[in-house]
Amino acid sequence: MSVLREVYRFVAGTAVSFESPTRAEIVQPAVRDLDALRNSAASAELPLRLLLPVSQLEGNAFAFPTYCGSAELTWNVTDLMLWRAVAQGFGLTDAAEDLVLYAATYADAVLTMRDNLPETLNAISITNARIQPGVFEFPKGSGVRYLGVECTLTFTESLEQ
Repeated sequence: MSVLREVYRFVAGTAVSFESPTRAEIVQPAVRDLDALRNSAASAELPLRLLLPVSQLEGNAFAFPTYCGSAELTWNVTDLMLWRAVAQGFGLTDAAEDLVLYAATYADAVLTMRDNLPETLNAISITNARIQPGVFEFPKGSGVRYLGVECTLTFTESLEQ
């Protein structure tokens, strides 16, 4: 059986903290894993990481190599960090440096995750990471837009029969 749910738990348990020049403090966004997602994010909760079951990238893949009865799955896990609502503050002027620092810190966290996968994820590897600061609507179709960073991690899982 796939360990995809454990992958989400592992990503949720990975702290991403950085020193914010605009807030003059260490910032570590709280995380909402799949079992804690809601259709909104209050300003008081921000910054906030949301582990989403959907991705902007193309769907997940499933391949059957021609040897042994094994299968290889490719999973995209979206970790969306909402920094603040676009309507607050001074646009990118007071958020740009924080967003770039968060993206760089997340890149370091990806390397840490790759090198410290738990034994329960021994059939998993991190094969790609896409980290993109920008403006994101959450939830989709709501018209509420946030400055943030979308991190899409690609995991490859080998399943044996």
